[in-house]
Amino acid sequence: MSASRLELKVGMFVIVLLGIAAVMTLRFSETGLGLTKTIPLKLHTASAGNVIADAPIQLSGVKIGVVDKITLNNDGRGVVIHAEIFEEYWETLDSKTQFRINVTGLMGDEYIAAIPGAEKGEALKSGAKRDCEAPFDLMSVARDAQHLIRRVDNSMLTLDSAINRLDQTVLSTETLTNLTAAIAEFRMTSESIHAFADNLTTNIAPNVDLTVQKFHDAVSRVDTMLANNTNTLQVSLNNFAQFTKRLDTSASHLETLIATNAPMVSRVFTNLTAISASLKVSTEKLQATISTNQISIDVIVKDVAAVTANLKHFTQNADRIVAQLEAGKGLAGGLLKDDALRTEFSRLMTNLNSAAGNFSILASNLNSRGLLYKPPPTNNRAPPKSGRSR
Repeated sequence: MSASRLELKVGMFVIVLLGIAAVMTLRFSETGLGLTKTIPLKLHTASAGNVIADAPIQLSGVKIGVVDKITLNNDGRGVVIHAEIFEEYWETLDSKTQFRINVTGLMGDEYIAAIPGAEKGEALKSGAKRDCEAPFDLMSVARDAQHLIRRVDNSMLTLDSAINRLDQTVLSTETLTNLTAAIAEFRMTSESIHAFADNLTTNIAPNVDLTVQKFHDAVSRVDTMLANNTNTLQVSLNNFAQFTKRLDTSASHLETLIATNAPMVSRVFTNLTAISASLKVSTEKLQATISTNQISIDVIVKDVAAVTANLKHFTQNADRIVAQLEAGKGLAGGLLKDDALRTEFSRLMTNLNSAAGNFSILASNLNSRGLLYKPPPTNNRAPPKSGRSR
């Protein structure tokens, strides 16, 4: 066999192996290496837990898609799971479908479960956004259980203290002595009751038959009343049966709701505990601040009361002045109400303005020339005649 023929056979063998590997990769890959048609879907949740890329999305145990990637929200609160749903299963999802992160077994891998709604909802569009319930947080439950154990331990300590107090008080020697005396008195009382019963049998027995007869008559009347109102009682019993049935249904729904939302209820109680602790610390700080600055607060309150009184007095004076102005009292009121007085006041201001101008000119002249300044005489002589005769 020549070397060229051997190389040709080896090359064909390698090509066949590569083809088989490619077919197996396409067959067993999650998304068919991009060849399988998928439709994007965005799932919003508070925590993705241990869900990773290529994690399956199952509907009733059937794989209908995979997780493409997981991104964090811009504000850092929550994540977005980018899922790819196989096109052949897209019609099985609608607006009523719920999404939840579940775990296979107790500590297995996490996957996204699609749960159909009780009713058929609207069809989803490509790239739709849906809410997804966060996975069950075992550590959170463990912390809550730890808090519960601590509270139980405190309760047991309280119970132990109560038992000790009970042993020291109720079961003391004095108490047991009193109990023995009480039992002796009870025996004497029972003997008295026995004597009274003998007396009752002897003296009151004849009246018992009459009482029994009256009781029998009363029972007969009750029986007659029940016979006459059988329909009414039947309706009442039916209504009561329906009510108990609805009550049982409501209780079942409530149990289902609590079981479904157990993680959320746990988080609510945890948040309430943290909020109560924060409120307690804030209240203590506020009480300490008020106690430290009590004198300053009293002074401020007194100053505020004084300022309020001054403002009230000022407002009353302002109201009185405005009332006098509107009534035309005083110079300002006359100027507002009397047209003639307003005209005279305008003329007076004009004259005062003119006098102020003249006084300003006089003051300027006195300042520049003095008080005894006399202007030079004016030359009124006739001009000289010409010397040429005509």
